[in-house]
Amino acid sequence: MRITALSPALLIGVTVAACTGYQTLADPAADLQASPSPVTRARVTLRSGERLELNSPCVSGDSLMGFSVDGAPRHVALGDVTKVQVPKTGKSGTGEFVDAMVLANSDMWTRRTSSGGCPRGRA
Repeated sequence: MRITALSPALLIGVTVAACTGYQTLADPAADLQASPSPVTRARVTLRSGERLELNSPCVSGDSLMGFSVDGAPRHVALGDVTKVQVPKTGKSGTGEFVDAMVLANSDMWTRRTSSGGCPRGRA
């Protein structure tokens, strides 16, 4: 098998392995509540320097609530939070590059012929 036959699969694998970019919320209380789509994950940095990964973060009163990686509920006072980061919604430069390369190589799939060398269905 030629390496060009594997290139789309390799490029898709690079996309999966690409790093996720994060963006810092200026006002976590307002930004989490006003988000047009639900935030599924957040990195939280506390005044003590401790960092938390929260799933399904939300603001309730003066607390930031969510679930830790092991599924335990976590409540943190907003006054103790110094930074909240959420995954970026757009693709990074690496993701866009990989998409372009997959599209550029995708025409090779349509040019393949059957093992007999003749198109099927013709008499």
